[in-house]
Amino acid sequence: MQPMRDINSLRKQADRCLQELLGMIDQSTAREIQQHALTDMVRLTGSTQGYLYTLNLTTGTIRCENIASTDPASSLILADGATTEVSVVQDGCWSACLATGQAVIHNTPPDCIPPLAGDLGPLRRDITVPIRERQKTVAVIDVANRPTPYQAAEAELLQEMADGLWRVIVRKRLHDSMPDDVK
Repeated sequence: MQPMRDINSLRKQADRCLQELLGMIDQSTAREIQQHALTDMVRLTGSTQGYLYTLNLTTGTIRCENIASTDPASSLILADGATTEVSVVQDGCWSACLATGQAVIHNTPPDCIPPLAGDLGPLRRDITVPIRERQKTVAVIDVANRPTPYQAAEAELLQEMADGLWRVIVRKRLHDSMPDDVK
């Protein structure tokens, strides 16, 4: 079994990442904030890929918003309309997470291509965590393809980072809705 990485060190790094996100509210778009956070989540978990999916609760569809990869040529921010939505009932890396409403670790899942996410290759192991607002899942974060198995403590860390990201996004929305003379 892979020795556990120093979770306390990772938590400190995650806290610094979340502070950076707060500092981005004035000058960055929500999508840029999401991309920065997802890139940090990939790095901190030792993964090679990361995905942020949002749910449309009205239509019951899911959409890939951001992709991060350790391959700089593959890491990108999806432009509005660059991806389609699919039904949440379609099998995807998010399926078990949506079904349980909790973090899910797959250390030996069958290879699957992440739907809506372009061609970064199959997922061989991953952690998927829900982002919840008012007791409903509104988004899902998935990090994948670390060469060694994921641990429960890393899923907890990823969940904390995802929850922190969502708090920053909510603040960003409030910031953007305020009149300029109040900002």
